[in-house]
Order: sequence, then structure tokens, then C-alpha cells
Amino acid sequence: MKKTTCKLIGACILGTIAFARRKEILNSVVSRTQKFDELVSSVNSWSQSAGRVKQKTSAFMNALSDSGVVLSELTESFEKFEEEIDPLTKKLGQNISSLDSQN
Repeated sequence: MKKTTCKLIGACILGTIAFARRKEILNSVVSRTQKFDELVSSVNSWSQSAGRVKQKTSAFMNALSDSGVVLSELTESFEKFEEEIDPLTKKLGQNISSLDSQN
């Protein structure tokens, strides 16, 4: 009977150790899973931020492109203005010269 009791006690001790070891392993797995979840969450957050940066960059590039169009139109208008004012400036200069010669 003593031998059986010793075997039973030994089996209980080994079972307890095995259970504790499994629990330790399980806790380690849970901890690593939580860390992985945090990492995934951070990556998702970075991805969303990158998406917002991409949208803002795209909007900026569109605005820059629009500015280029406006600048091009402004330059074209200024060139037309120069073309129109040049003959008027010459005529004004002639009129001033004519008035100077009359005086």
C-alpha cells in the first residue's frame, strides 16, 4: 500500500508540475499574442496615417497643378496686355513729342 501511495503522490506532484508548466506556457502564448495584437494595431494606425498623408500630398499636388495653370493664364494675359499697351505707349510718346514741339 505504501508503494501505491508513493506512486500516487508522485503522480500528483508530476501532474501539478506539468499543469504549472502548461499554464506558464499558455501565459507566455497569451502575452505574445497580446504583443502581436498591439503590433498589428500600430501597423494599422501607421497605415491610416500614411493614407492621410497620401491624400494630403495628392491634394497639395492638385493645388500646385492648379496654381501652375493659373500662373500660365496670368502670364498669357500679361503678355496680351503688353501687346495691347505697347502701341498705346508709342502713340502717347508721339503725342507728348508733338505737344513739346508745339510749345
